Amino acid sequence: MAINAAHTKRGTTSIGFSQRGCNAAYSLSSAFNRTIKKINKNKHVSFATNNRVHQYNSNEQPSMVTYDSGADGHYISKKDQRNAGLPILRTSTQTVGVANGGTSKAKYVTQLPFRHLSAQATHADTFQDFLLSLMSVGKTANDGTVSVFTKEGVSVFKEEDVLITCKGEPILIGIRDSHGRY
Repeated sequence: MAINAAHTKRGTTSIGFSQRGCNAAYSLSSAFNRTIKKINKNKHVSFATNNRVHQYNSNEQPSMVTYDSGADGHYISKKDQRNAGLPILRTSTQTVGVANGGTSKAKYVTQLPFRHLSAQATHADTFQDFLLSLMSVGKTANDGTVSVFTKEGVSVFKEEDVLITCKGEPILIGIRDSHGRY
Protein backbone atom coordinates (compact mmCIF):
# COMPACT_ATOMS: atom_id res chain seq x y z
CA MET A 1 0.00 0.00 0.00
CA ALA A 2 2.85 2.38 0.78
CA ILE A 3 4.42 1.67 -2.61
CA ASN A 4 1.18 2.51 -4.41
CA ALA A 5 0.92 5.80 -2.51
CA ALA A 6 4.50 6.71 -3.41
CA HIS A 7 3.86 6.03 -7.10
CA THR A 8 0.71 8.12 -7.02
CA LYS A 9 2.56 11.13 -5.57
CA ARG A 10 5.21 11.12 -8.31
CA GLY A 11 2.74 12.21 -10.97
CA THR A 12 3.10 11.61 -14.67
CA THR A 13 6.05 12.56 -16.79
CA SER A 14 5.39 15.09 -19.50
CA ILE A 15 6.58 14.78 -23.07
CA GLY A 16 8.64 17.68 -24.35
CA PHE A 17 7.47 19.97 -27.15
CA SER A 18 10.06 18.67 -29.63
CA GLN A 19 9.11 15.02 -28.95
CA ARG A 20 5.43 15.88 -29.45
CA GLY A 21 6.35 17.43 -32.80
CA CYS A 22 8.30 14.30 -33.83
CA ASN A 23 5.42 12.05 -32.79
CA ALA A 24 2.94 14.17 -34.79
CA ALA A 25 5.23 14.04 -37.85
CA TYR A 26 5.57 10.23 -37.59
CA SER A 27 1.80 9.89 -37.25
CA LEU A 28 1.13 12.08 -40.30
CA SER A 29 3.79 10.28 -42.32
CA SER A 30 2.32 6.86 -41.47
CA ALA A 31 -1.21 8.00 -42.30
CA PHE A 32 0.02 9.44 -45.63
CA ASN A 33 1.88 6.22 -46.52
CA ARG A 34 -1.17 4.07 -45.69
CA THR A 35 -3.37 6.28 -47.89
CA ILE A 36 -0.92 6.12 -50.81
CA LYS A 37 -0.74 2.31 -50.52
CA LYS A 38 -4.53 2.04 -50.60
CA ILE A 39 -4.70 4.26 -53.71
CA ASN A 40 -1.73 2.72 -55.52
CA LYS A 41 -2.64 -0.47 -57.40
CA ASN A 42 1.01 -1.53 -57.86
CA LYS A 43 1.75 -4.32 -55.42
CA HIS A 44 5.25 -5.07 -54.12
CA VAL A 45 4.87 -8.83 -54.32
CA SER A 46 3.08 -10.72 -57.06
CA PHE A 47 2.94 -14.37 -57.91
CA ALA A 48 3.11 -16.02 -61.29
CA THR A 49 -0.20 -17.46 -62.41
CA ASN A 50 1.48 -20.35 -64.25
CA ASN A 51 4.06 -22.79 -62.95
CA ARG A 52 7.50 -22.55 -64.49
CA VAL A 53 10.00 -25.38 -64.58
CA HIS A 54 13.61 -24.33 -64.10
CA GLN A 55 16.00 -26.94 -65.37
CA TYR A 56 19.69 -27.21 -64.63
CA ASN A 57 20.38 -29.48 -67.54
CA SER A 58 17.71 -28.78 -70.19
CA ASN A 59 18.29 -32.12 -71.95
CA GLU A 60 17.07 -34.11 -68.94
CA GLN A 61 13.72 -34.62 -67.25
CA PRO A 62 13.05 -32.17 -64.39
CA SER A 63 13.45 -33.58 -60.88
CA MET A 64 10.93 -33.12 -58.11
CA VAL A 65 12.25 -31.71 -54.83
CA THR A 66 10.11 -31.42 -51.69
CA TYR A 67 10.71 -28.09 -49.92
CA ASP A 68 10.73 -29.36 -46.34
CA SER A 69 10.62 -27.30 -43.13
CA GLY A 70 11.58 -30.40 -41.12
CA ALA A 71 14.76 -31.18 -43.04
CA ASP A 72 17.93 -29.73 -41.55
CA GLY A 73 19.85 -30.12 -44.82
CA HIS A 74 19.34 -30.62 -48.55
CA TYR A 75 19.05 -34.36 -49.28
CA ILE A 76 19.01 -35.45 -52.92
CA SER A 77 18.23 -38.92 -54.20
CA LYS A 78 20.93 -40.47 -56.38
CA LYS A 79 18.39 -40.73 -59.23
CA ASP A 80 17.50 -37.02 -59.06
CA GLN A 81 21.18 -36.05 -58.84
CA ARG A 82 21.91 -38.09 -61.96
CA ASN A 83 18.79 -36.92 -63.89
CA ALA A 84 19.50 -33.25 -63.19
CA GLY A 85 23.17 -33.63 -64.06
CA LEU A 86 24.29 -32.23 -60.70
CA PRO A 87 28.05 -32.44 -60.09
CA ILE A 88 29.68 -34.68 -57.53
CA LEU A 89 31.93 -32.41 -55.45
CA ARG A 90 33.34 -34.90 -52.95
CA THR A 91 32.48 -37.88 -50.74
CA SER A 92 29.98 -37.02 -48.01
CA THR A 93 30.34 -37.72 -44.29
CA GLN A 94 26.66 -36.94 -43.53
CA THR A 95 24.47 -39.43 -41.67
CA VAL A 96 20.79 -38.59 -41.05
CA GLY A 97 17.95 -40.08 -39.07
CA VAL A 98 15.06 -41.32 -41.18
CA ALA A 99 11.33 -41.72 -40.52
CA ASN A 100 11.51 -45.44 -39.68
CA GLY A 101 13.88 -44.69 -36.78
CA GLY A 102 17.00 -45.85 -38.59
CA THR A 103 19.83 -43.86 -40.15
CA SER A 104 21.02 -43.35 -43.68
CA LYS A 105 24.55 -42.50 -44.84
CA ALA A 106 25.09 -40.02 -47.67
CA LYS A 107 27.34 -40.98 -50.55
CA TYR A 108 28.36 -37.66 -52.16
CA VAL A 109 28.10 -33.90 -51.78
CA THR A 110 26.59 -32.13 -54.77
CA GLN A 111 25.58 -28.56 -55.55
CA LEU A 112 22.05 -27.38 -56.35
CA PRO A 113 21.72 -25.02 -59.34
CA PHE A 114 20.32 -21.90 -57.61
CA ARG A 115 22.56 -19.01 -58.60
CA HIS A 116 21.05 -16.55 -56.08
CA LEU A 117 22.06 -18.72 -53.13
CA SER A 118 25.56 -18.98 -51.67
CA ALA A 119 27.73 -22.05 -52.28
CA GLN A 120 27.14 -23.19 -48.69
CA ALA A 121 23.35 -22.92 -49.11
CA THR A 122 23.40 -24.95 -52.32
CA HIS A 123 25.50 -27.87 -51.06
CA ALA A 124 23.41 -31.03 -50.79
CA ASP A 125 24.08 -34.61 -49.79
CA THR A 126 23.22 -37.45 -52.17
CA PHE A 127 21.61 -40.60 -50.77
CA GLN A 128 21.33 -43.84 -52.75
CA ASP A 129 18.44 -45.16 -50.61
CA PHE A 130 16.23 -42.03 -50.77
CA LEU A 131 13.30 -42.16 -53.17
CA LEU A 132 12.45 -38.47 -52.74
CA SER A 133 14.68 -35.40 -52.64
CA LEU A 134 14.31 -32.84 -49.85
CA MET A 135 15.36 -29.18 -49.88
CA SER A 136 15.62 -27.59 -46.44
CA VAL A 137 13.55 -24.46 -45.75
CA GLY A 138 15.80 -23.70 -42.77
CA LYS A 139 19.09 -24.00 -44.66
CA THR A 140 17.66 -21.75 -47.39
CA ALA A 141 16.39 -19.23 -44.80
CA ASN A 142 19.83 -19.10 -43.17
CA ASP A 143 21.13 -17.75 -46.48
CA GLY A 144 18.95 -14.62 -46.20
CA THR A 145 15.78 -15.72 -47.93
CA VAL A 146 12.06 -15.47 -47.22
CA SER A 147 9.74 -18.30 -48.26
CA VAL A 148 6.13 -17.38 -48.96
CA PHE A 149 3.76 -20.36 -48.84
CA THR A 150 0.30 -20.13 -50.41
CA LYS A 151 -2.35 -22.68 -51.32
CA GLU A 152 -0.90 -22.78 -54.85
CA GLY A 153 2.75 -23.25 -53.92
CA VAL A 154 5.82 -21.57 -52.51
CA SER A 155 8.03 -18.72 -53.71
CA VAL A 156 11.49 -18.00 -52.30
CA PHE A 157 12.89 -14.44 -52.35
CA LYS A 158 16.02 -12.74 -51.06
CA GLU A 159 15.17 -10.84 -47.83
CA GLU A 160 15.98 -7.44 -49.34
CA ASP A 161 13.41 -8.02 -52.11
CA VAL A 162 10.46 -8.59 -49.74
CA LEU A 163 8.15 -6.19 -47.92
CA ILE A 164 5.42 -7.94 -45.94
CA THR A 165 2.63 -6.01 -44.26
CA CYS A 166 0.51 -7.92 -41.75
CA LYS A 167 -2.92 -6.49 -40.93
CA GLY A 168 -4.03 -8.76 -38.11
CA GLU A 169 -2.76 -10.94 -35.34
CA PRO A 170 -0.83 -14.11 -36.32
CA ILE A 171 -2.78 -17.37 -36.32
CA LEU A 172 0.30 -19.37 -35.37
CA ILE A 173 3.77 -18.50 -34.06
CA GLY A 174 6.54 -21.08 -34.03
CA ILE A 175 10.23 -21.29 -33.23
CA ARG A 176 13.22 -23.15 -34.62
CA ASP A 177 14.85 -25.95 -32.66
CA SER A 178 18.57 -26.47 -32.17
CA HIS A 179 18.70 -28.42 -35.47
CA GLY A 180 17.19 -25.51 -37.44
CA ARG A 181 13.78 -27.19 -37.88
CA TYR A 182 10.58 -25.18 -37.48
